[in-house]
Amino acid sequence: MGYRESLLKAGAQVLDYQEFGSYQGDWIAFVNFNGKKGFVQSYFGSCSGCDAFQSEFNYNEDKCEEHRWDDDVIECDECKAKKMSYEEKIKNFGLSFLENILNYQEVYASVSENLEWDGNAKEMVDWVESKKSEYEA
Repeated sequence: MGYRESLLKAGAQVLDYQEFGSYQGDWIAFVNFNGKKGFVQSYFGSCSGCDAFQSEFNYNEDKCEEHRWDDDVIECDECKAKKMSYEEKIKNFGLSFLENILNYQEVYASVSENLEWDGNAKEMVDWVESKKSEYEA
């Protein structure tokens, strides 16, 4: 589970998703949400302290305390309730990113900002450019 999946849980159609190894780790999703096509951009980190998803969600949070570390599927009532709560939390996390869908010009400007010094910025620009015809369609 991660950023892409949280966007899907929130109801977005994720047309494409890419993670980049830029200085702070960028991700960009090309989405269609509530009839609006555009881009969502954010960052991920290398540890739970600097990665929003890892910071927000714990391993096996979707199971009760008794079955938290069981790899087998458990169907107790508490596990079912935890799973529903976890799914809602992921959905809301995804919705928080979908509040600010960028158009092509906005995302292009954003990924171009660090071209002078970020060696991975060109890769992000190229990826965004490759989506232009799909965005305009």
